[in-house]
Amino acid sequence: MTTINFRGKEINKLEAKSLISKLKSGLVFPNLNEQEQKVYKKIIKFFNAKELSEKEYLIGELKSRIQVAEFSEKIKYCKKHGHTKGSSHIGSGQSGTKVYVNCAHCGMNYDRPLTQKEWENFDKMMNTPMII
Repeated sequence: MTTINFRGKEINKLEAKSLISKLKSGLVFPNLNEQEQKVYKKIIKFFNAKELSEKEYLIGELKSRIQVAEFSEKIKYCKKHGHTKGSSHIGSGQSGTKVYVNCAHCGMNYDRPLTQKEWENFDKMMNTPMII
């Protein structure tokens, strides 16, 4: 499981989500350290967001780190296993001829160029006369 660096400690996603719940319910107070205070003040100044509390800032920071960790896990998983075909089809249009695939592992839709063998089959299919 991917860990998240938070306040100099490595915590897992479950601990981070639990911390978000505790922050929202008021069981834990933000108590920003010096570095976090600097970033918080820069964000307030940059976005002119006077309504953003320290608690909301910390919750947003944790949520963004969780999202990055989840995305990283998804990328590692797909690279490790490769984007195996769940379902695919060849499409040709204004953007060119491509293979459109739905990844069987992560559910992500992606497209890729045709392989040499796919080009040969596609060309043969498109140039074969139809007999009715």
